[in-house]
Amino acid sequence: MQPANHHDFPDRIGEWIPERVIGRGAVAGVYLCRDAAGDEVALKWMDASMSIHFERFEREIHVLARLDHPSIVGYRDHGVFQGRPFLVMDYIEGQDLRLYASKLHLRPPAERYVRTRTIGIALCEALAMLHDAGLVHRDVKPSNVMIAQDDRVVLTDFGVVKDTLDVTHTAVGIMVGTLAYAAPEQIVGDGIDARTDLYGLGGCLYFTLTHRRPFFGLERVDSDGQPMVPPSPSSFDPGIPPDLEGLVMRLLAADPKQRPRNAASVCSLLAVTESTGPQLAGTAPILKKVADCLRLAASGVSLLVQPTGPMGTRKSWVGDLLRQGAQRQGIPVVEVLEAGAFQAVRQRLAAGEHLLVVSPLRLPVPPEVEVVEILLQPLGVADIRRSLVLAAPLISEPAAVATQVHALTGGLPRLVAALLQAHTVGGVFTLPDPVPVPPEIDRFFEGLDIDEIELLGAIAAAGGPVLAETLEDAVQIPAEDVIETLVQRGMVVLVDGRVCLLGTLFQTAVQALLPDPEGLASRIQAAISARFPVRSVRQRLLADVRESIAQAEAAMVTGAVNHGLESARRSVMLAQRTRDGVVECEASITLGSILIRLGLLEEATRHLSNATALAHADDRDDLRRMCHALRAWVSLDRSPNSRMAASDAIDRILPMIAGAETRGHQPEDALLFATWARAAAVISDVRSWHHAKERAQRWALFVARPVRFGIGLQLARAAIIMGDKEAARAYVQPVLVATDLPIMSWEAARITAICNGTSMPSPGDWAQGLNPTVMDALHRRTP
Repeated sequence: MQPANHHDFPDRIGEWIPERVIGRGAVAGVYLCRDAAGDEVALKWMDASMSIHFERFEREIHVLARLDHPSIVGYRDHGVFQGRPFLVMDYIEGQDLRLYASKLHLRPPAERYVRTRTIGIALCEALAMLHDAGLVHRDVKPSNVMIAQDDRVVLTDFGVVKDTLDVTHTAVGIMVGTLAYAAPEQIVGDGIDARTDLYGLGGCLYFTLTHRRPFFGLERVDSDGQPMVPPSPSSFDPGIPPDLEGLVMRLLAADPKQRPRNAASVCSLLAVTESTGPQLAGTAPILKKVADCLRLAASGVSLLVQPTGPMGTRKSWVGDLLRQGAQRQGIPVVEVLEAGAFQAVRQRLAAGEHLLVVSPLRLPVPPEVEVVEILLQPLGVADIRRSLVLAAPLISEPAAVATQVHALTGGLPRLVAALLQAHTVGGVFTLPDPVPVPPEIDRFFEGLDIDEIELLGAIAAAGGPVLAETLEDAVQIPAEDVIETLVQRGMVVLVDGRVCLLGTLFQTAVQALLPDPEGLASRIQAAISARFPVRSVRQRLLADVRESIAQAEAAMVTGAVNHGLESARRSVMLAQRTRDGVVECEASITLGSILIRLGLLEEATRHLSNATALAHADDRDDLRRMCHALRAWVSLDRSPNSRMAASDAIDRILPMIAGAETRGHQPEDALLFATWARAAAVISDVRSWHHAKERAQRWALFVARPVRFGIGLQLARAAIIMGDKEAARAYVQPVLVATDLPIMSWEAARITAICNGTSMPSPGDWAQGLNPTVMDALHRRTP
């Protein structure tokens, strides 16, 4: 970590009193202030060393004063203080498009496609007004687009606006704008017009869809002198609608004449959408794997891609994506659904033809063909919650409803989509009571014989995870092979050697197929009582979850990493079967915190997202605060020196710490304060850094020792960013000598190495036997 270039916090700017730093750019700082009525405003004040930009700053003031549009940042006031101009604008509570897009890429891809259209429409409306006024923005890029918390899209930074009626011209050889989003005519100094802004708009939409810039420098022609074309968005995400991709590529055309004629025409093209039924979350990792396979196939590698997983997890959808993506890119593709059809394909491969073969089957491919498995799994509660909001934006209490849907379906996408399709009307999703079994469930029962149905009925009647031996006692049927069939069907799941129903819809469905459901239920309960006469299935399950959580926490403290990770994952699997949201939330938080400590941030994010949804559903604000504290920590660890990541962390933290003074010294509040201090240091907000640091230190006196040490490590990281290495050493000293906490002690040693400029210490004996993935994550994790 390198010390940030931080600035002293001003006591006032003119008549305005700053409360905190909102952001800082190359030319000016932006501060949160309040007007006479107490309303929040954003004040942009030029830095002392930037007098050469006075003209640009003055231009921005005069342009904003003449514009009035909901998608253009609103002018409030301006003035000069200490010889430097300031501009007061409406405060937009939200984030810029760079940060918003990074968060959007953690959400359902279908939501990203819809949001890209609405962002584009709002920007088109702002640009249309600007162009009608005879102005060209000249710097349309993601950092100049704000997304408010109410989803309003606002165009900002009008410092390089060009008046097309102005007779003065930009000097030859001077490029105005930002390279990555500048149109070719800006770079070479040709005349600009409204279509120049449309190119920037295309760059913004490209970034929103792909989280990548279309270009990274000045070059816009290849070695043959032909205009360069950015990679198609679908090469990164095969699920992007073709019409949306086509429009974005038209906006990025090198020749302005090939771009749409004006912002209004772009607006109408963005408004065209097709309804394709319920769109589900949880698809982003799958789309990434599909895109990776398509890129590999496009490079000339013959490939067999196998979508695998339980029935109902969208294997056919993945096959469609691969086939359609290959056809878009001109890749020879063959889909094999029956083993007998493979012989002809094998002959083509043996003859040296490069093919992309898509099949759920394990086929005997030649050795030169690379095999890639895409494993598909049920959705988590967080994914279902996002799917609900996407399909039914007017839904109330989506977290609580998501837990119901998850319990009914087990997260199987086919069944989740069926419920969304059947029970969403006018943007509202309502589950009837009782919930009727959707006809899609019949596919799961096709081909099952009477023994398999009876065993499934016994599993349903057990009321929770049950041993195969107990099932055999009740139904007198060999269980092992039948259970394997039911697992492959996606109807049951094995948890810690025990089997249970994946979703309660299967219980309702199987009841109608059993000849004597009451008798079967009586026999299975008798068999359970005979083996476990003291506690019920649920009582034993809850006790197992608590024991696994305790084992995981104890193991991580003592450095038994493998055992801790295994116990934490086991606790989540068991907790999911309890149908107790609080217990599952606690287990997911434990696993998430362990994964953060090990540097496995993507997996941590998934589990903490589920935990957040569960905490919302059960109105457990204490668990919500802990989830958000840990998720803010993940943001900072993923991008340690990123202002965007720090802003994301602060957005999570500030609503959570409200009322902390009245709650007593809670551990989640202590962690929130410490993480806030670290984020404030990244954005050079000196006042917030001191405020949060003081509270974190005070709260740390009242929490358990491992939590206290974790707070010290966070404050040490923040102190390094602020350039105070002595303070960082002091924060980590107690942790450094804590031999009973080997992992945290190693973290402290790494921070000390940064302070001293020495080489990073290797993990100790506690890291022996870790698998390569965990070991690699440990070495890469933020010191």
